[in-house]
Amino acid sequence: MATPPDYHALQNQYVDYLRNFDDYTAPWLDLYCETYPDAPDNNDVWNACYAYTVLVPKDQVEKVIDVPRWKWNCIAHPPTFHVISSSKGDELSRQPLDNVIDSYRYTNDINADIGKRLVVFQDYNSIRPPSMPELSEDFRIYHNLWISADRSEAYKINLEDGSDSLVARISPTRIQVRTPLVRQYLAGRQFCLVKYVDARALGTSHESGHISDAIYCESGRYNIERTSSEDVSDIVSTSVTVDNHSIYSRIRGKTAMHPGSFEESGLYPYYDPYDWEKLGQGYKEFIIGENKDGSPRKFTCDPDHLDNYFDANPDAPHYLTPVYFDKEVLEKYERNTRYSIEPRCIRCGTLWLVRVDNDHADYVMVWLGDLGTDLPPVEADHWLLYNIPPPEDGMRGVSEMTIRQDFLSQFAEPTSPEHLFASRYKTLKEKWNEHYGWSLYVDLHEHDQYALSIRLPRNDQDIEGRDRQIASMQKLLIEYLDNESISEALRETSHEVDDKSIASLDTLLKEWDYTHRDRTIKFLRDLQKWRSKTLHKKSSSYDYLFEDEATLVDAKKFVEKMLHRAISMLEDLIQLSQ
Repeated sequence: MATPPDYHALQNQYVDYLRNFDDYTAPWLDLYCETYPDAPDNNDVWNACYAYTVLVPKDQVEKVIDVPRWKWNCIAHPPTFHVISSSKGDELSRQPLDNVIDSYRYTNDINADIGKRLVVFQDYNSIRPPSMPELSEDFRIYHNLWISADRSEAYKINLEDGSDSLVARISPTRIQVRTPLVRQYLAGRQFCLVKYVDARALGTSHESGHISDAIYCESGRYNIERTSSEDVSDIVSTSVTVDNHSIYSRIRGKTAMHPGSFEESGLYPYYDPYDWEKLGQGYKEFIIGENKDGSPRKFTCDPDHLDNYFDANPDAPHYLTPVYFDKEVLEKYERNTRYSIEPRCIRCGTLWLVRVDNDHADYVMVWLGDLGTDLPPVEADHWLLYNIPPPEDGMRGVSEMTIRQDFLSQFAEPTSPEHLFASRYKTLKEKWNEHYGWSLYVDLHEHDQYALSIRLPRNDQDIEGRDRQIASMQKLLIEYLDNESISEALRETSHEVDDKSIASLDTLLKEWDYTHRDRTIKFLRDLQKWRSKTLHKKSSSYDYLFEDEATLVDAKKFVEKMLHRAISMLEDLIQLSQ
């Protein structure tokens, strides 16, 4: 072991940590920590600082604080049966296992029914390396934490918008957790968190000096102690001679973090991400029409203040009053993988789903009552930014698909090319595989799923949007062709195999005497050319490529035309596979 520097026995290296030992206002809280300042790769028990935590019932806190020793480490032992001694000899207790031992408890000391740990790891008797420390299962489930693949980080999902945030940092020698999560857990469980620190240091007999104004030394012999309990309570200090000329000092302390009320638990019903009133926002008012002077007419989306088919509020607008939004309201959800846009709905994983009418090229419609019932309050301000007056009088702005589904209880497909493209693409994959026994398109990679959400550019000048949608179509219709399966089908017909997917498909369709082969292959090659030109810098060849296209200056119409050609190709191939 390397000779420690002279300041060790004075505990200078731990002063800052000890001062903040019970600072429960800090953003992060140590639930477990082992620090070896001068031997990070060699656990030096003579120079180390340990911090452990345990959950204790509120009525047992003083008992735990008063006992100088610490009886809980983080090792999770296998369960056992108890052997009870009596005058008749040892008897084996076969009580239900849950009553005998809890893997998060010690049951062989005076605090058997007190300590429940938030951090555990498994020890394998030096035969195998010990496991990484980990948060207890109960704590993880309480907050529904997601643990990273290397188990070094934990994230909590925000129930309001689906975002996630780092809430725990885990390493072999330390676990830090966001303090608010610990407070919520204590409030929900109504336990206290007792924290224990054990700072050990080895120095030489030549040391002199003092540690702040609360830790001092005396006459050559180092009696390290705290004179104040404001920062650390129940300090136990020892001073011994080690190897004749070395001084060993030790500081041990405990402190308790007390639980708040159940209202601070972060659990339902005290926390509800869909309760507008409890979140202090109040229901928003949306534009539902125009007044005679042209000013917008607004009304609350609170479903309790709307009329319905049972005359709940006959003087108020109906629950099914259409509210309209500019199509750009969807952009936020298109560019984030935690959201998905489908015909008639927008969803955030399984957290929330709002029914919409998105079968229009220029706007989105949502029923007024659904805005108050299904839309999370945190999303309301975003939708208000894009709220527009009704484009048509009455219900004439509502799509035929929505009318048939919501009022006539009929099945109705979307008519917008954006949704039809995704629907036809999925149908072709299924039908082709069922009919031929092999796939025309391979499955999409999870990071390419977004490509199925083809969207018309926002306006006729949205060149970036046009290029992005062309790239998505090219990826789906060309790059994801299953050239291996197509080549295998060609080998069965004794044809030469081409390593280019479009050429291979062309040969196969020609062999099959497919009626729409020329139209299909021309479209795919056009798509490939357009993708190539939009991918690279624009030049005279770019202008030449589009010179015969009247829609060159209208990005929106160009993508719409391409979508219709793609849909026709997919529908023709579906017919071929039936």
